[in-house]
Amino acid sequence: MAQVARFEGRRLFAFTRQGDLTGQAFARELEARMRATGERESILVAGGYHAPNLKGLLRSAGFSYV
Repeated sequence: MAQVARFEGRRLFAFTRQGDLTGQAFARELEARMRATGERESILVAGGYHAPNLKGLLRSAGFSYV
């Protein structure tokens, strides 16, 4: 039973880490494309699991969001 719990814990950590990396890629790509095109406004639609992480990343980068 303990082995199953450790395995599931590792899987959960890997899933969470991958979601964090995906959110970082979303934010980084959004900023890069806006800089490259000179755009001052953009729309990124995301939700569910990615939303809390993305909000923090966008806030840290100085973006406003809804």
